[in-house]
Amino acid sequence: MRLKIYFYAIALALICACHREQPPQYIAGFISEVSLGQYIVIDSMGSGFTKHFIVDENTQYQESGLINGNVAEVMYIPTDEEQALTAVTITTDDTYPKVLGRWTTLEGERVPIDIELLTRGRIKQYSPEGILEYTSWQLLAKEDTIRLIGRLSLPPIAEKEKKKAKPDTALEGCIGLTDITGPTANSAGNFVSLDGVLCAKVKVDNKTIYELYRYPAGRIADEYVVPNSVVVIGEKAFYQNQNLKYVTFQESVTEL
Repeated sequence: MRLKIYFYAIALALICACHREQPPQYIAGFISEVSLGQYIVIDSMGSGFTKHFIVDENTQYQESGLINGNVAEVMYIPTDEEQALTAVTITTDDTYPKVLGRWTTLEGERVPIDIELLTRGRIKQYSPEGILEYTSWQLLAKEDTIRLIGRLSLPPIAEKEKKKAKPDTALEGCIGLTDITGPTANSAGNFVSLDGVLCAKVKVDNKTIYELYRYPAGRIADEYVVPNSVVVIGEKAFYQNQNLKYVTFQESVTEL
């Protein structure tokens, strides 16, 4: 009798073990298809497959977040039976539904922007045309923040008609040189001396600008203020000078 009861106890324990509820599992991805109150399909991040879940009256979710393309995490209870899984909770990104729609810059902005943010990171652009083209947008980890992705098309820069008397290696190795004297700004040559610093004349769109060509390698000053007549800083302007610690650029400088 005892043996029979013991056998029944083991059988009952095995039955209970087989029907023990599985721990919840999670899947994160993008919503590829959704029908409120019926189902949701998640395109799993990085795994290359989709998963279908039933959405019923017991599923907890925020209706505004169930939009195609939104980021979502679904909690579900796995089963051994071959049937559709039921979502227990669906957590979505709060920023996504807020940003969808048309956005414009304030009136009077230098570059007026008028775009419409669509689902799945798409953008419909109304303005500007030709200069700035938005191609897509992305959610960021910070709430109420997105990243706009696009291309900036600037008009071609005029080729500089540089006429230099010597190549860029001129004065290299003159580590004892402390001052460079030469023609003044009103001279007809290709170089001028500005405060003992050699500058080259450069023509851009028929206008003459100055490029800081060579700063004396042996000058002992630790600070230098670039003259406001200089627009371009040459590639080796401060080459071999080991005393400079601070260089102040004026607003006139547009190219380094």
